[in-house]
Amino acid sequence: VEAGKGLEMRKLVLSGFLASEEIYINQLEALLLPMKPLKATATTSQPVLTIQ
Repeated sequence: VEAGKGLEMRKLVLSGFLASEEIYINQLEALLLPMKPLKATATTSQPVLTIQ
């Protein structure tokens, strides 16, 4: 019975860890979205931002 409780606790901890990692990845992807157009204009004659 105790082994089953330990296994359930591990599953709970791992599922919480996985959920927080998924949130972290989604937030990183959201941060990258505005970077694509900024990088694209950096190589034009009128950049919004420079590469530096």
